Amino acid sequence: MDFYSMWIYRYVLNAPWFVWGFVWTIFALNLLMPLLLWLTIAGRRIRMPGSSKKPGTQNETHPDPG
Repeated sequence: MDFYSMWIYRYVLNAPWFVWGFVWTIFALNLLMPLLLWLTIAGRRIRMPGSSKKPGTQNETHPDPG
């Protein structure tokens, strides 16, 4: 049986929406990969505004022993 005559190839894998979806997915990954690698190597998380603690506040799970 020829792969190119199969239903899945003709109507799904060779459909324009599938091909363009694949192209845009690869394009987006190529743009985002340097940022993802940098965040992974740096070992830091992106800090959202308002999510960081103010200086001088106590950590509730590990209180100051002194």
